[in-house]
Amino acid sequence: MDAHTFSLNPSLLALIICAVAAALEAALAGTGTRQRLAELRMPSVSPPFALWLAIGAVYYAMCFIVLRQVLAGRPFTPVLLMALVLVIAILLVNALWNILFFRWHNLRASFIVFIPYAAVVAVLAALLVRLYPFGAALFASYFIYLVYATWWAYHVWRLNPPKTPAADR
Repeated sequence: MDAHTFSLNPSLLALIICAVAAALEAALAGTGTRQRLAELRMPSVSPPFALWLAIGAVYYAMCFIVLRQVLAGRPFTPVLLMALVLVIAILLVNALWNILFFRWHNLRASFIVFIPYAAVVAVLAALLVRLYPFGAALFASYFIYLVYATWWAYHVWRLNPPKTPAADR
């Protein structure tokens, strides 16, 4: 087999991308995520920790499904490449959010990052409409969840003022 005929199975590659993103998310969050959530004042409609884990599992399943479809696309067009870049950007920003919220305890920044993040999700959903309608529906549903998540992050920020006067304003 020469280098020009080698290709990874799209399912395997999608699984690797999602696994790396999940590992990065866990590493960036660090230890004590459950404890961090427990020590914060939460809005009255906050999910329990187990539901946050389920939301994460659904998120990664959704990303896997869309990545697999995009990576299986032939020929690999600029639109497919853009979809791939957007999904990977979403995975990376989702992982980076964990630094803001869990490691740096910067609730304001963790709220603010939802706004451009949601915009990227909306662009991806729109791009997928003609390319992969089921994937568009998945990311449109995720966008609806992001409306709640943004509301939640805002209220967590406002319910938990910073401990130092200059921090997290």
